[in-house]
Amino acid sequence: MTVSDVGWDGFGLADISLGEAGEVTVRGVRLDYSLSGLLSGRLERVAVDGLAITLDLTGDAPLLGSLQPLLFGGESGGGQTEPIPPLSITDLRIEAKTSAGVVLAIGDGQARTVGDGETAIEMSLQEIVLGGKAIASGRFSANVSAAQAIGTADFVVTDLSVPDRLAGLSARVRLAFDASDGVVTLRLLEDATLAATRASPVFLQSLGIPSEIAGQVTQGFAARLKSPTPVAVISRDAAALDGTLQLAIPGLADLSLTLPIDLRAEGNQVRGQLRAPAELRLAQLRYGGIAELLEPTVFTVAEAEITGGFDYRMTLGGPPFRLNSQDVEAVITPGQITLTPGRIEIAEAQIEIPARRLAANGVSATVETTDAETRIGFQISSVRQTGPEAQFAPFTVTGEATRKGDEWRGTAKGAGPNGIGRFAARGSYDSTTAPPSSRSSLRLAVPNQGWWCRHLVPCRPLAARRRGKPICPGRRRALEAPAPWC
Repeated sequence: MTVSDVGWDGFGLADISLGEAGEVTVRGVRLDYSLSGLLSGRLERVAVDGLAITLDLTGDAPLLGSLQPLLFGGESGGGQTEPIPPLSITDLRIEAKTSAGVVLAIGDGQARTVGDGETAIEMSLQEIVLGGKAIASGRFSANVSAAQAIGTADFVVTDLSVPDRLAGLSARVRLAFDASDGVVTLRLLEDATLAATRASPVFLQSLGIPSEIAGQVTQGFAARLKSPTPVAVISRDAAALDGTLQLAIPGLADLSLTLPIDLRAEGNQVRGQLRAPAELRLAQLRYGGIAELLEPTVFTVAEAEITGGFDYRMTLGGPPFRLNSQDVEAVITPGQITLTPGRIEIAEAQIEIPARRLAANGVSATVETTDAETRIGFQISSVRQTGPEAQFAPFTVTGEATRKGDEWRGTAKGAGPNGIGRFAARGSYDSTTAPPSSRSSLRLAVPNQGWWCRHLVPCRPLAARRRGKPICPGRRRALEAPAPWC
C-alpha cells in the first residue's frame, strides 16, 4: 500500500492488498475531508476505484479465504452504528470460483446515510461473465439499518450455457425483500421467468424424466413463477415457499404446479414437505409419441417430500381424463400416482376404451427409467367387455415391456375366471424403420367346454395354429379363411 497524494481537502491510497492470497485488492482510494469535518471526526466522501474480491463457492476452501476469520470470527458489537460518509465504488470486480468455472461480476456501487442509523446501498452489475462470455446483469438497492434491511433486486440472465445440462438459458427476476429479526421475506414485483433453448436429455433423465420424453425436449422450455403473496419467508434454518410455476415445453407439455412447501435444514441436507395440498394442472401432455392428453385436467398433490437436490417423492391423484394412444381414445381414472426420480408408480387405476367396449379395473404399473433403458411392469385385476351381451368373461393380465434405444419388447400373460383358459403374448416394435416394424406372437390354452375368449383378439395377425391352419382362439376349430375377429 502506498500514499498517492495528500492535500488540505483529502488524501489517496493506492495498491492495497488484503489477505494471504490477495483475496481483496484495491487499485486506489480517495478520502475527501474538510477542516470542520476532521475536527468532528467526519469524512466528506470516500471513493474506491478498482475493488477486486475473490470468493470460493466450491466448498473446498473458506468463502473469503484467509480473510474469513478476520471478518466473521468475532461477535457483533451491537449498539448504534455511526453514519458513514457517501461511498462510491467504480470498477468493482467480484471473482467467484464455482464447480462450473470462474464467474466474474463487473459493476459499480454507492452507499450513503439517509437517516438516523440508516444507510442506502445501490449496486449495479453491468456484466456477469462465465467462460469469457457475458451471461447476466443485475441491479440491487436497499435501505439498511441495524434492525432491518428493505430493498429491491433485479437480475437478468441472458444466453447462459451450462455444459452437458442447459443451453441458451435466460431468466429475469424482480423482487422486494424485507429482512428483520432474523427473517427475510421475498415478494415478486413481477412474474419471474426462466427459459432455455435446449436441455440435455441426459440432464433431464437425471431429474427422473423418462428418456423417451427427455429426447423430445429439443426446443427447450419456458417457465414462469407467479405469487401474489410472499414467494418465500426465510429464517435461519427454515423457509416457507409459495407460488405457481408454469412450464411450457413445445410439442410436449403445458402445465402449472402450485406448491405451498416448507423447507428445513437438517445437517447438510434440506428437506421439504407440503404445508397444504397442492395442484398440478395439465393443459397439454404428449408422452414420447405414445399417448396424448385430449383435455385439460387437474391433479391433487396429496404429499410431496424433497430431500437434498433432486431427490423427491410426490403422491397425487385426480378425476378421470381422456387420453389418445395410436388413434384409440381411452378414459383413465388415475388412482394413486407416486413420482420419484426415475420411477413412476400407479396403483388402482381404471381404464375404459368405449370404442372397443373394453374396461380394465385394478390397474397397477411401475415405470423405471435409466440412461440405457425404460422398464414397465403392469398388472390388471380384471379386463372385461362393457355393455350388453358381453362376448367373453373377465380375465386378469400381467406383463412387462422394455425399451432400449428405439425398440420396445414386451410380454403379457393372462388367465380367465378361476384360472381357466390362459394366454401368453410376446411382441416387439421398432420405430427406426420406415414404416415402423412390429412382430408379435400369441399362444392360447382354451378350455374344452365353454368359450372363454370369443371376440378378444384379431384372428389374422394373432392367430393360433392347429395342423398348419389358423384357428379361432375361442372355437378350437380350423378356419378356411381367418375372419377379422373370432
